[in-house]
Amino acid sequence: MRHKGKITQYRAQRGFGWIASETILQHRFFHISQWQGTVVPQIGQIVEFTDGIDKNKRPQAQAIVPVLEVAPAVTPAAETSTKEAS
Repeated sequence: MRHKGKITQYRAQRGFGWIASETILQHRFFHISQWQGTVVPQIGQIVEFTDGIDKNKRPQAQAIVPVLEVAPAVTPAAETSTKEAS
C-alpha cells in the first residue's frame, strides 16, 4: 500500500531523514538509498512511499517518490562592491 506524506527533516550530510505521513501515526525514517526522485529531497516536499522495515526490523519508508519534483532552492548571488582607489 502506498502512503502519502511530507518530508519533515532531512540531513543531507548523513543521507537520511523523516517523513510525516497522513495515514501512519508515527514519522517514518528514510534513507537516501530509497529515494527515487531526480533532485535532492527537500524539507516540506510531498512524497509517496511504501511502509517497510529495515534489516534491524525497524519501520522505514521505502520506494519514496516525490509527488511533485521541487527544484533546489537557489540563493541569490552575493552583491559585490568595488571600491575605487582614491
